[in-house]
Amino acid sequence: CIERVQLSFLASNLKNAAGAFKGTSDPYAVVTLIANNEVDAKPQILGKTEVIKNCLSPHWVKTFEVDYDFSKETKINVSILDEIRKEKNDKPMGTAI
Repeated sequence: CIERVQLSFLASNLKNAAGAFKGTSDPYAVVTLIANNEVDAKPQILGKTEVIKNCLSPHWVKTFEVDYDFSKETKINVSILDEIRKEKNDKPMGTAI
């Protein structure tokens, strides 16, 4: 049975990745549907949340909808990053599967 489910995310007590004297991190999450054991299946990026400025316990408003098959194992990877406006590479803050 396949159902459409809506996912929302929050984090608490993140480590500040901004660095000394640079304020507090500006976290956002990237949500990826991990490919199941199907041949040639690739991870699918579902999207990213909004950036929440100066926050170590964000509760993101953006939600993600995904078709979920209750008869199969499904893995979702959530990577949290700190937005660095002056650099091209945002800093990783953590990951959960």
